[in-house]
Amino acid sequence: MRGLPKQIRYPQTTALVDIIVFLKKELKVMSNLMNGVSNRFCLVGCFLALAGSVIHGKAQGIESVVSETITEGASIEKDNQPLDLDPKVKQRKSRIGLGFSFFSGTQSSVTSNESFSSAVGPATGGSINRQYADGYVFQDSSDNLGDLRLPSRTHFFGFDNSSQVNNVPLAGTIDFHEARFNGGAYSDPANDGFSPGVELLYNRLLKSRERFEYELEVGLGFHQFDYESRNRPGDFEVLTDTYELGGIDPLAKGTPYQGSFLPHISGSPKIGDLPNRRFNSVTGQINGGTEIDSVALLGRIGPNVRYYINDSLQISALGGLLIGYMSAEVTYDESQQYSIAGNNYTQQRQGRLKGNDIVFGLFGALRLSHDINDRVSVFGEGRYMHMQSMNIQDSMRVVELDLAGGIGLVLGLDYRF
Repeated sequence: MRGLPKQIRYPQTTALVDIIVFLKKELKVMSNLMNGVSNRFCLVGCFLALAGSVIHGKAQGIESVVSETITEGASIEKDNQPLDLDPKVKQRKSRIGLGFSFFSGTQSSVTSNESFSSAVGPATGGSINRQYADGYVFQDSSDNLGDLRLPSRTHFFGFDNSSQVNNVPLAGTIDFHEARFNGGAYSDPANDGFSPGVELLYNRLLKSRERFEYELEVGLGFHQFDYESRNRPGDFEVLTDTYELGGIDPLAKGTPYQGSFLPHISGSPKIGDLPNRRFNSVTGQINGGTEIDSVALLGRIGPNVRYYINDSLQISALGGLLIGYMSAEVTYDESQQYSIAGNNYTQQRQGRLKGNDIVFGLFGALRLSHDINDRVSVFGEGRYMHMQSMNIQDSMRVVELDLAGGIGLVLGLDYRF
């Protein structure tokens, strides 16, 4: 039986083997009992019967194999056949739809655009009015007349804290400070959470082949993206101007001290008015924060390849180009707090800015659709979009809205006509 194909080893053949073995044993016994010609006729008769049985068994096996082959071929042919859609459905080549979207993964960041106040004046030069966060050095009534120790001096100065004075006999200095906010951790991106939207779509069938449909789809959506950043640490750049005391002790008049344009009748200390300027950074706290309200009108166009899983269920892959109009309004109201030389400072910042821009990008999506009837379908879609960022700014802040990496879920229905 090893030479036979596997598919025709049937129970009939196994039975025949047993019969042959049995007959051989019986024929051997009979051959010893019978003589001559009669013995030969019995042998011939037995083998003829045996041959008939084998032929009959093979015929049944071949018939079974043929039957199975025909059945399997019919099944494969059935699976490869295109779906037999309703002729009315085939004539409806257009779809319109409405979808509701929820996007996440977009970001905003707010960085500082602040500069030092112009009141601090230039880094060099005397007889110049300079205003600081903790004092001032102005030109006095003598036009900052100097002496042998300091060529240019003024009694028109004031300071807030004794820690500003580095008093050394016959020498010493006094420091004045100004700070500007420059971001730091405050500028880390803020995520939008889930942003809602609504979308209209139009789909046109271009070509169909078996279970596939090749379509062109356009969509127009309205989306809202809101961000908020509150109570964060922030970095400050500190400007320090150091002036020489020229041997005087400004603390003798008490702290805080405020000199005037005209000298005091009891005498006024005079300091040098040529600064030595340097910079360093400190970390402070931003209380309050920034709110960003933005909307986007996004249009898209691209191909859609639809595959019919069965008569009512389809899966689609689509992608293409995005073009959008974005508008944003930014409001900030902050209390900035920082510390210099052990002294605490607070400054307020408030503002509002608006902007709009045209942005471009790409999108890709997978969609699962189910036909409720021959006209209406419901669908769910996962979508990814990559778009240009939008920037708006004023003298205090630079705001960036970044829609790259946005991932969304779209649920909706469409109508075929």
